[in-house]
Amino acid sequence: MNTKKKVMKISIMIAIANILIGFALPITDSYFAYSWTDLNKLSVESYSACMSAIGIALTVVSCISGVIVNKTRTRWGQNRPWLVVLPIFCMAGCILAFSGLGGNTIGKTVVLCVAYILAYGTTDLITCARTALYGQMAGDNSEARSMFISYHWVGTNIGLLIAGGVALTLVEVFGKGNQQRGFMLAELLLTVFVVGGYLWLVWMGRNADPANNKASHNEVLKERSASIGDMVKSVLTNRCAVVCIISDIIRFSGYFAMSTMMVYICTYVLGDINTMSLAYTISGFTSILGNLAAPKVCEKLGGRKANAIVFGFLCGGASFLIGFFGHSTIGFLICISFAYFFMSFTDSGDYAMYIDAGEYYLHKTGKDTKAFIVSMYGLTVKIAVSAAALILGAALKAIDYTEGMTLTGSKSSLLVWVCACTMGIGYCLPALLLKFVHPVSDKEMTEIIKQNAVMEE
Repeated sequence: MNTKKKVMKISIMIAIANILIGFALPITDSYFAYSWTDLNKLSVESYSACMSAIGIALTVVSCISGVIVNKTRTRWGQNRPWLVVLPIFCMAGCILAFSGLGGNTIGKTVVLCVAYILAYGTTDLITCARTALYGQMAGDNSEARSMFISYHWVGTNIGLLIAGGVALTLVEVFGKGNQQRGFMLAELLLTVFVVGGYLWLVWMGRNADPANNKASHNEVLKERSASIGDMVKSVLTNRCAVVCIISDIIRFSGYFAMSTMMVYICTYVLGDINTMSLAYTISGFTSILGNLAAPKVCEKLGGRKANAIVFGFLCGGASFLIGFFGHSTIGFLICISFAYFFMSFTDSGDYAMYIDAGEYYLHKTGKDTKAFIVSMYGLTVKIAVSAAALILGAALKAIDYTEGMTLTGSKSSLLVWVCACTMGIGYCLPALLLKFVHPVSDKEMTEIIKQNAVMEE
């Protein structure tokens, strides 16, 4: 991994794969709560209770996923097997979320809970394996690592842009007036592309993720093998990992609360659910611009940590503006677009900072726990989803939400301001933690990565 030309080629290939993979969850992310309350006619209270309970339960899965990937030894490699099988289960959950199966209230609740578990319970292993594969492909090249993650998000956001922008059109075409049927068939179509994207990524990583029956590779694995105790210590005693985890819990809580509120703001404050498609299109485009610019900007700022601090504050500031200008369609779209633009810079380095935390622990102890530390990313998502469900439930309760209601005055303002503050605090506070609590500078981390690579050789 020495030439810039080679790094760019692989980065573009990663982007192409993730365009397809990016089709996976935008509909489920944005419309799952809508499916629960409006399509399946279930209560807001049951949504908050179930999502919180499932989110807490799936934290166990998040932790186990890291152990599983760290201990995986197959003739096809450590990470790639997971990227072949699990996306099928993930997409099965996405389809089930809009199937309308279940019959009565209890049955529908059970079906939707199972759908959510399939869709999001599998993402931990997928994320862990995929991120670890990027690290293997980059080797000791820290810039390549940032480039791969940036182009991962370029592709993902293009996928989100396409899927989010055409989602409601697909629903209308397939549903012919039946939204439930439309959502389900749209997810079924996207499944084909998603699975294809993961298979493309698996093929790309065939040389970086070697068969674990190779003698030389086995020796390295044996020397750096970490016990479960080592893995736990690599998180609890590793300030780099602790800061990443706490920061992302706060950050994602704000993001998921905002993203789930968007459909209600578009429908009941702005008066048109189709504004969601426009919001996806515009914010997706600005996110792509940010992802493309991120590697160069990150280099100019000095590294991933500096990048996350600067753009965390900018994203938070843009999000707070939603409270002032988000009551009109134009104002809402402009604020969301800027927030997503700045957010794309923080996203570009987020995965890599977990790998960096693993590099830091490897440098200190000689034990490789990178896959386990990366799995904590999934843990933060699960905790954040639970927190976001509680925030959404409280916000809808505060405005006395009922399907088809008309929002005016203080209730309309309250919903918009909750959206603004959750996202604003969610990005400003992590920036402060990275600035004052994270123990390693960008320059020091670059040297640590190089030293670890020399040890492996």
